[in-house]
Amino acid sequence: KAWDYSWAELTEAQRNAALILEFDQGMWEAGLKTPACELSWDEMTEAQEDAAALLGWNKATWDGNKDNVVEDQVNDVAAVEDPLDGVPDSAPLEDEANDDKAWDYSWAELTEEQRDAATLLGWSKATWDGDREKVVEDQVDDVAAVQ
Repeated sequence: KAWDYSWAELTEAQRNAALILEFDQGMWEAGLKTPACELSWDEMTEAQEDAAALLGWNKATWDGNKDNVVEDQVNDVAAVEDPLDGVPDSAPLEDEANDDKAWDYSWAELTEEQRDAATLLGWSKATWDGDREKVVEDQVDDVAAVQ
């Protein structure tokens, strides 16, 4: 999702969408809300809805309906092709010639496949390079709260 990236990392289209939602670089970087953020999805103009959608929101995530957010995330995961399809069951889980773990690398050092797998699990550049232990604790708390 676009909000996981710094202003400089956004595409021009994403920055323009952010501007439609009344963000400027300072507000985006600080994670501050704009007056548009206080609107419900149904109160937004079509241009604001389109901008929000371009940045990765939908009605459920914008309005904060947790049940729909979880359902959307489950549907997103279900739609992703299994990365282990075609890998024989006897394949080693780790590269025995290389004991390095992805956890030891920054986001930029991960391979594209590793970043895709991390993204599938809910990680982003910001969360991966940040306090990962705190992120994992928060994710466990979120899962526990849903159950």
